[in-house]
Amino acid sequence: MSEQYMRPKFARDLLWGDIDDDISPAARYSLSAELLPRPPRSELQNVAANETLSGHPELCKIIWKINTEKFNNLLHDHPNQPFVQSVIIGLTEGFWPWAEPQDGYLATHNEPQHPPRNDRERDFLLSQRQKEIEAKRFSEPFNTLLPGMNIVPIHVVPKPPDDKLCLVVNHSAGPYSINSMIDRQSIAGVKLDSI
Repeated sequence: MSEQYMRPKFARDLLWGDIDDDISPAARYSLSAELLPRPPRSELQNVAANETLSGHPELCKIIWKINTEKFNNLLHDHPNQPFVQSVIIGLTEGFWPWAEPQDGYLATHNEPQHPPRNDRERDFLLSQRQKEIEAKRFSEPFNTLLPGMNIVPIHVVPKPPDDKLCLVVNHSAGPYSINSMIDRQSIAGVKLDSI
């Protein structure tokens, strides 16, 4: 059996092999990757967003399950240390994934949701939402959309070949989506699923 199939699922494509040919595409990318971008000064000084963050920390928790010190130690001999250090900074201070603030974007936006097509999808959405809240990946429900917040559409898709369902959080939906601020050329070659 190929060594690739023996790799733990949580590692995705990020394991190094014993020989150069066995390096995964994501690991190979890291050898020549540029520094991950820092937030633009205009966003660090965004008064409305900063007031929302400081006034409602319960809605904006960021929970990392990555031990950054151990991660840094494991990568001490990685040949692209500037990139590694930019990842460590991103893990400790936050990432800004090549997005550029856009003129005309709304301070708040509630993108319309795709309603579930049937009771099974509705029940799945509700149960997944609760799991995400319990895992602290979604905030608790709240009533008012505050400055600097956008509601991202979620919906359900089938997960072939079984009859299972999959939750989709669509960061590309609508004219004011998070992903619409990212220039496609700036991420050419980046494997975003594995960052």
